[in-house]
Amino acid sequence: MNIADHDSPKEKHEEILETIGVSLENGAAKVADLQDKDITLPRLEKLISSNHIYIDAENYIHFLPKGEREFLSLIRRHRLTERLLHDVLDFSEEDGAEAIICKMEHIVTEDFADSICTLLGHPTVSPAGKPIPPGRCCIQGKDRLRPLILALNRMEAGETGTIAFISSTDNMVLDRLGAMGLIPGVNLSLKQKKPAVVIQFEQTVLSMDDEYANAIFLRRNIHRPQ
Repeated sequence: MNIADHDSPKEKHEEILETIGVSLENGAAKVADLQDKDITLPRLEKLISSNHIYIDAENYIHFLPKGEREFLSLIRRHRLTERLLHDVLDFSEEDGAEAIICKMEHIVTEDFADSICTLLGHPTVSPAGKPIPPGRCCIQGKDRLRPLILALNRMEAGETGTIAFISSTDNMVLDRLGAMGLIPGVNLSLKQKKPAVVIQFEQTVLSMDDEYANAIFLRRNIHRPQ
């Protein structure tokens, strides 16, 4: 991400923190590499003086607690906005999603981010599989509205929905669900939850355990079938 000259001081500050944080997620943030992204030494020195970062003897950048907190808040807003545009509004890069996200992340408040998170069922990864830091709503578990997107095993028997995304750290679970035809865009109904989760999609009826049901997130239909 290049730091645009027309951005406000607040946006420049946040974009620099985001660039550093994403680099750290990917392995390391070195001063020389970030200078290629228009992050100059004076800008880094300003972050040092404000106790956001420090630079070690080998010119690698590290977050101090203040900088890490701000980065986690910012990247959470960014990735929740990605999920909102991708899962609910069906916006893609071709529709200009990235430009919208880069603007929204600077104006979305923590309360608004919590509302998006609750609406989407507290997703843990972005559409690209990047981690979404948990917020207050995730930690407290206090949903103020019933989410539009829920994990399969959090839905009620009889509800229907469309698979919005699959989320699991176990590649075997992902591969198995894909092999069964359970991929984003598939419509299904939840027939029962106990003693096992039973679903139906197209002409197929399947029984699965909680590990698989936890990985399937559905965009719920507003009305249950009669």
